[in-house]
Amino acid sequence: MTSGPNCFNCQHFAISWQPSMPYACKLLGFKSKALPAIEVLRIDGRVCQGFTPKPIAGSAQKISLRA
Repeated sequence: MTSGPNCFNCQHFAISWQPSMPYACKLLGFKSKALPAIEVLRIDGRVCQGFTPKPIAGSAQKISLRA
């Protein structure tokens, strides 16, 4: 992966209530003005190692409710 992970596809990504720091990473526990993966790359020099893809909608097994 040359461009790094997309935070919008990560299960740890969140939108903050704070307008000055609108993005948050729940795994690493910080808020920022830029996307968390960009901040991690800027500070650490490596792509984010905590990226975990969000589950695909509708991929969970359907439960049968027959009586």
